[in-house]
Amino acid sequence: MKYNFIKKTFLYLLVTIIINIVVINIYSQINPNYTITPNSECIENDTINNVILAGNKDNNNLVSSYSNIDHMNNFTRSAALVTPAVVYIETIINNDDNKNNYSNIPFEDFFEDFFNKSSPMSSIKQKKEQKAGGSGVIISKDGYIVTNHHVINNASKIIITLENKQSIEAEIVGIDLSTDLALLKIDLDNLIYVKYGNSDNIRIGEWVLAIGNPFNLRSTVTAGIISATSRSLGILMASRDRSSAIESFIQTDAAINSGNSGGALVNIYGELIGINTAIVTKTGTYEGYGFAVPVNIVKKVVDDLLKYGIVQRGFIGIKFIEINSEFAKKKKISNIDGLYVDEVILNSGAFEAGIQSGDIITHFDGIKITGTGQLMSLVCLKHPGDTIKITLIRINKNIILPVVIKNSDNIAKIEKLPERFKLIGISIRALTNEEKQLYRTLNGVYVLSIAENSPLNRFTQITKGFIIIEVNNNKVNNSTSFLRSLDDNNGKYHLIKGFYPDQPGLYTFSFPLEN
Repeated sequence: MKYNFIKKTFLYLLVTIIINIVVINIYSQINPNYTITPNSECIENDTINNVILAGNKDNNNLVSSYSNIDHMNNFTRSAALVTPAVVYIETIINNDDNKNNYSNIPFEDFFEDFFNKSSPMSSIKQKKEQKAGGSGVIISKDGYIVTNHHVINNASKIIITLENKQSIEAEIVGIDLSTDLALLKIDLDNLIYVKYGNSDNIRIGEWVLAIGNPFNLRSTVTAGIISATSRSLGILMASRDRSSAIESFIQTDAAINSGNSGGALVNIYGELIGINTAIVTKTGTYEGYGFAVPVNIVKKVVDDLLKYGIVQRGFIGIKFIEINSEFAKKKKISNIDGLYVDEVILNSGAFEAGIQSGDIITHFDGIKITGTGQLMSLVCLKHPGDTIKITLIRINKNIILPVVIKNSDNIAKIEKLPERFKLIGISIRALTNEEKQLYRTLNGVYVLSIAENSPLNRFTQITKGFIIIEVNNNKVNNSTSFLRSLDDNNGKYHLIKGFYPDQPGLYTFSFPLEN
């Protein structure tokens, strides 16, 4: 009896071993990348590991065949690479520092609709101190962080919390309203950061991960695909001059919600391809349509802020209309590809190149133009002084014209932020069209911050939220005109004129620019 039991047990074990050997042999024939290791883990071969973990590989062929890649393993690898470099951003907004500013935040109405019906600013009237949360992406080991401008807008203090729960205050290096981006800096080193990808090489249908802090759920990872590229939603254009707003979003169906703003959109290699910015929703939460600023635009904005102190925004000087069948029929146009030139700005690069109203732009530096967002992003990546080639159709003839890129003041050169601007210790931005109407002013700049040790802080009562309309008796509209007005004065003291949105009258302050 005991002998029969032992015999049956031995036979069962023998059969089990034989079946396992057969199954493993069959699977190894199907999947040659499967390897048995000493700790019995399934791993891929070294070639695939090198492709995925390289991170800083040549981006000329960013998207390759996925036929030999295990997507689920790549999701986990990508998430492991990027999650430590995505931070939680907490902003503290003091009501005392922002009197009446709750009524004129440029993006508030739009991002209430795009993210959540309860805006971070909705209760600022009732609370002296308001807190809001968002996400950011570490892009360098020495602590530079990219996020959305609307995440840190009007913040009196910005607290960064790393994945290891360490918290540290950040300072604003610069902002760019045209793309809704902001660059922050924290005083830490040897940080894990995300490597840049190449958004020019992304493909519709490519797998992506969105990483951020939705609803205060830290380090949340969602997956989806790229649904479309070069999307223009109109959210930035509505609050900015149409000629300066840059909308060429990557559309994805990876779940994005309130708190994801400023977070990372990455490919399966763990490379940053976009900064998550907005969603289209009727409910206030994710409904399948998320949008991110392409990383190539992010890189350009960051590089300009670090190198020049201000973003070098390029303009060609045309107002255009997208062509559809109805418009083509009305204008008797046979080709519906490209963009119709509706108006050419006087003394612009397009004007000097000979582009005319009624021309149809088909190519930009040899790249076929398919829509408004694409052309805006291509121009955005250029600097004032660059020369590009515009291909257009005029009276059924193809014409190629060289166009010199200029800035918003029709100047074809880069204007670097001088040292004396840094000495002042002020951070400013241009007023939006909405703010100009609200404040009943034709020009002006909004004061974002004043450094504690700056002459402005010591000698004037200028604070965050002050609107500067004149510097040394010259009208100012942006950083460029602000700088020129400083340079025009040879005296020891500088004059600044402006107003507080919540107080009547104009104020004039004088201050010395100390070395």
